[in-house]
Amino acid sequence: MKSSWIKLPLAALLMLVLMISCHRTSSPEQPPDAAFMDWITAYTGGMISSAASIEIHFARDADPSRAGNPAALFRFRPAISGEAFWKDRDVLVFRPEKPMESGKKYDVVFKLGQLFDVPPDLREFPFSFGVIRQSFVVGVDGVFSEYDDFSYMALKGVVKLADVAEPDRIEKVLTARLKGQSLWIRWEHDLAAKISVFRIDSLLRTGEDQEVVIIWKGKPLQTEDEGETSVLIPSKDSFRVMEAHVVQHPEQYISILFSDPLSGSQSLSGLVIVEGVEDLKFTARRNELQVHPPARLQGRQVLRIDGTVRSLFEKALKDPHEIVLSFDALYPAVKFVNTGNILPQSGNLVIPFQAVNLNAVDVRIIRIYAVNIPQFLQSNEIGGQYELNRVGR
Repeated sequence: MKSSWIKLPLAALLMLVLMISCHRTSSPEQPPDAAFMDWITAYTGGMISSAASIEIHFARDADPSRAGNPAALFRFRPAISGEAFWKDRDVLVFRPEKPMESGKKYDVVFKLGQLFDVPPDLREFPFSFGVIRQSFVVGVDGVFSEYDDFSYMALKGVVKLADVAEPDRIEKVLTARLKGQSLWIRWEHDLAAKISVFRIDSLLRTGEDQEVVIIWKGKPLQTEDEGETSVLIPSKDSFRVMEAHVVQHPEQYISILFSDPLSGSQSLSGLVIVEGVEDLKFTARRNELQVHPPARLQGRQVLRIDGTVRSLFEKALKDPHEIVLSFDALYPAVKFVNTGNILPQSGNLVIPFQAVNLNAVDVRIIRIYAVNIPQFLQSNEIGGQYELNRVGR
C-alpha cells in the first residue's frame, strides 16, 4: 500500500483529524423544522446498529425533575421497551431493553414541551432512524497443517456480519459434519469489527479423501441467508495443491495451500511462477506457500506450479497446475498509520497516513482548545468525534 505523508504545523494539545475522501453520504430523511435547533443540537438518525441507544442533545441544560420518568418522553412506532437516563443535564439517552428489529424503520416523537417551555408548535419533536439489515457471509480459509503429527489438519474460516450480534447467536448459525458426525467448532469473536473466526481442530487424515460439510442458516440472526460448502481433507498418502487465492491486505500475495508442508531443500524459483512477472519472493509456512510479487498486480494472472514441487516427505506433485487468479483493483481508501489523539506542542509535526488509489486527500483539522477539553469529554471518549462544532473550530 502506498504511503503518503503530510507535514502540518500544529500547536494544539488535543486535536482531531477527519479525512474526507471522494464519497460523502447524507441521511435520506427530511430534517425537522429548523426552529428546533434553538432547543435540540443533535439526535440519533440515519442507519444505526440494532444494539445502539437513542440520544438527544439539548442546546441548554434541562431540569430532569420536570420530566418524571424520562422514558415516557419518547414515543416509538413500532414500540420499543427500554429505559432512559440522563447522561448529562443536556443529554438524554434511551437504551432499548433488547436489540431492535433488523432492517426496521422507527418513527419517534419526543415530548419536548414536557421538558422546556417551548412554543406550541414545537412541543413534539419528530424524527426517525433505521436499523441496519443484518446479513452475513461465510468464508473458508482452507485446511492447515499445524500439528507435530502431520496426520492431523485444522480447518479455518470466518463469518463477517453487517451488524453486531451476540456470540451465542453467531455460533448457532454454523454447523459442520464429517461422515454424518457433527464436529465441534471453536470460535473467537471480534464484536467491534463484526468478525467471528471459527476453527475445527484435529481433523484426521485417513487412507482416503474426506469432506467436511459446513452449513450455515441465518435464522438465529433474523436473516434468511443460508448455504453450505464442502472442504476436502486429503488422504494421508497424497500430495496435492489444495487451493490458491489472492490476499490483498495488508500486503498483496498469493496463498497456495498444499496437502503437506513443502520440502525445505528445494528452490522454488522457476517451479512456481506467475506468467510475465519476475523477481517473485517465496515464504513457506507449514503447508502454505506465500508468493509475493515485486509490485501490486491487477487483472487476471496465470499461476503455474511445476509437477516436480516436493513435499517434506519428498513426494512430488507429478502433475503441473495452471490456475487463473483475479487481482481485483483496490477501492480508494485512506487511514492513519498510527493510533492516538494527543499531540505535543511543536512547530513541525508529521502525521503519517496510508492512501491507495487516490490522487489527493482532503484533510480537515478541528482544533479543540485546552479550555474546551472538559466540555468535549462530556460527550466523547478521548478519540470521539461527536459535536465538535461546539468545542472546536
